[in-house]
Amino acid sequence: MRLHHVLLVTMTTLLASTSALLSTGTTKPLKFGQISNQGRYLRHANISNKHVEERGKLNPLSFLSMFSPNVPIGVKLQWWQTLGKSNNYVKKKLGLYGLEGTELKTHKNYRQYENYVETALKNELWEKARRGYFTYKMWKNRD
Repeated sequence: MRLHHVLLVTMTTLLASTSALLSTGTTKPLKFGQISNQGRYLRHANISNKHVEERGKLNPLSFLSMFSPNVPIGVKLQWWQTLGKSNNYVKKKLGLYGLEGTELKTHKNYRQYENYVETALKNELWEKARRGYFTYKMWKNRD
């Protein structure tokens, strides 16, 4: 270490220690007698649900709902796909419910909705194939 580094560290230490000592002057003891609780309890009888997480009883779904507006749509779509949500549910959540024609197709979330429906169909077909469902039956019953 160079000399100016050593001096800087020494001066900083001295200044910090002297200011800490100056701030601790004499303190006056409190003149309260012994405080009794007079029948009061620490916990209030009507506990609100605002601070539930402090008690360790946080519902995970309510915790996720606090971050819901900040979660990207792609993550939400994957989550809904995993949960097996219906196309109408996703359409409603993406703000496409009630839209028709060009209004529906020009909406900013329409492309993502189309991808969701296509992926849901693929997943359904793969699940049927894993169960031994015949391909001919899949396409015949589709209509």
